Amino acid sequence: MLVVLAVASLTLLLAPSQGAIVHLDLEANGFWGEYEVQDAGTSNWVCIYATEKDGKAPVAKCRNGLVTNSHKWKRAWDFNFPEKLDPNYGTYVVIYGSNAIWVDMFKVYSGWSTTEFGQHNEIGWCMSADENDEFSDGVSHTGCDSMIKLTEVGGADKIHKGTTVWSNRSCEGSNQGENLGLVSDFGECASLAWKKRNNDGNNDGDCKYVMYSPSYSYSWGCRCCKESKIGNKQYHSLWNIYKLP
Repeated sequence: MLVVLAVASLTLLLAPSQGAIVHLDLEANGFWGEYEVQDAGTSNWVCIYATEKDGKAPVAKCRNGLVTNSHKWKRAWDFNFPEKLDPNYGTYVVIYGSNAIWVDMFKVYSGWSTTEFGQHNEIGWCMSADENDEFSDGVSHTGCDSMIKLTEVGGADKIHKGTTVWSNRSCEGSNQGENLGLVSDFGECASLAWKKRNNDGNNDGDCKYVMYSPSYSYSWGCRCCKESKIGNKQYHSLWNIYKLP
């Protein structure tokens, strides 16, 4: 048993040096110590968009909701990547919806390096498509944003406010771009779209907007919408359109 535990501990110790982790801390730290922030979690999709070390490949990881509760291990969430991330390209955090999340700190572990964004206190970031979202506990923020870019020097730039998902909308005919193939969930669709958008590390692929159907993308696929024609989106009860960084 001791040998098994030792091996497991060694594996956990080595894992960050081989890959990367983007860590979202949802726990506040006040006068009486650490505590759970009521309503800090979200039921919306949250995605991390980044680029592997040396600009090798665009990568994305998504979670369908980040819940919090009284258990300490449920007040933080990790997005794991198999390769180190390239800080020169930035790491983007995006929420798809208006069920706000409050983040006390972002941390990026890549190889042996760690970059922290913020301090462990009661001042953090609100992420939501609703700029005026608030939280019931006494934590604070400077307004809600739906996209945040984590930079190499430890800065967190608020790069987008407002909508990142248009429910019941589609791009049809000549307004539609490439069909990226069949997918099992939105996270897989977002990853394919991010790779398409960033061909060879260049942010010029025409897939800043992607169309996904929660009910039928396993059969209809995940499809790009042409950025120049996104204004022509139309009502469709079975499709949603999502915006990438």
